[in-house]
Amino acid sequence: MTDALNNQLNKEIYSVYLYMSMSAYSSYSRLKVFVNWFMVQYQEEMTHAMKIYDYFYSQGQQIKLIAINQPPTEFESPLDMFEKTLKHEQFVTKSINDLVDLMVFVPIGAATMLLRKRT
Repeated sequence: MTDALNNQLNKEIYSVYLYMSMSAYSSYSRLKVFVNWFMVQYQEEMTHAMKIYDYFYSQGQQIKLIAINQPPTEFESPLDMFEKTLKHEQFVTKSINDLVDLMVFVPIGAATMLLRKRT
């Protein structure tokens, strides 16, 4: 379970990078209406990451930070950004659902409560 949560932490931090990149691209491209929207997504993903971090800390478990892939920095259009956002959110949601499925075989405890708070 620890490895699965470490991997999820990596996905959440990648999400932070992705939305920050999209916000920066929106700013550079003078798409001001999207700058704030992507920053709100960035903050939400950071909150998710910190919940996992806090869980590890509260359980006295070691956090193993792994390399974060570089997010895209160029987009074809605003539609391209939102299509990538949708695809990424579907990926992260599946990852969370897989963690929940894994929890079916683990007694209810702190990790289960963490995942319930995530959604």
